[in-house]
Amino acid sequence: MLMNIVDVGVSVSCILNRFRNVTAARHRPSVRLVRACVTGFALLIGGGCSAEQSGDGAANPTSCPEHQRYRQGMRAGTESGASVAIVSAEPSPPAAGLNEWRIEITDNSGVPVSDASVIATTWMPAHSHPAPEPVVTSLGSGTYDLSAVNFIMPGLWQVTIGVQSSAHEMDRALFELCVEG
Repeated sequence: MLMNIVDVGVSVSCILNRFRNVTAARHRPSVRLVRACVTGFALLIGGGCSAEQSGDGAANPTSCPEHQRYRQGMRAGTESGASVAIVSAEPSPPAAGLNEWRIEITDNSGVPVSDASVIATTWMPAHSHPAPEPVVTSLGSGTYDLSAVNFIMPGLWQVTIGVQSSAHEMDRALFELCVEG
């Protein structure tokens, strides 16, 4: 969904003024600033998120496809046939900011995977950026807590759970979720 022309004009003006302020101070603009300006402009004209957005930029959960809406107990499979389930999320549904998840991992026979090394990563495809990596703690019996799951803004997020056990090399399950503001 494209932003209206007034929003784009105001945002572009703000970006250009910031760029001018840096160059007027006889400093070369940093690569980071230039990249932020270019990315910001591209997002403004492209609409930003794949989920329909409300006027404040937040994802509109009613426009998200059913498979991208959070449901307690939702599952994602891995390449080897193992399964990762989100047992609980706080807040529920997940929202922008810090979140806590409890997940359960079972192998392709339904047996809990307790001896695994588990990592979680988050990625916002519409903006091509990650968020800080969540902290994973094993609780035993195939149950793991993910703390500091940080969705830094509303929109569509991909959460990849990587599982490596004595029986398997790194195996991945992917969740795609619309995160509210």
